[in-house]
Amino acid sequence: MPVVEDLFLKTAEADEAETMAAIVALEFVDEQTTAISRERLSEGLRHVLSRRAMADLVIRRLAKWKDWSALPRMVELFKTADRRNMFVRAPVINYLRACPLPEAKTQLQELEKMDPAVAERAKLLF
Repeated sequence: MPVVEDLFLKTAEADEAETMAAIVALEFVDEQTTAISRERLSEGLRHVLSRRAMADLVIRRLAKWKDWSALPRMVELFKTADRRNMFVRAPVINYLRACPLPEAKTQLQELEKMDPAVAERAKLLF
């Protein structure tokens, strides 16, 4: 896992196709084996949240795996999104919708007010 993280998940220099392949491989490991705990897999995927162009690829997986530790990072991603990565907002809204933590509901209300159009679009994807 440390090698995959260092080569494909942590570094912005990693090729996007290779990073995507690593993400798919980790999802396969989760679904087909017990070799690596889901918590450890989630920890690896959270590194991708720092890569603006690819963050949306892991948000759904983190929600599916019920990794709510990324909640503060999700809110930050939404608030700092610009025209180059605005596409991250709808997955963040849906992550917050799935999250059972009270803080998520509070943050969701705030983010829905910031961008009501994205909040509506996200409902279609939820």
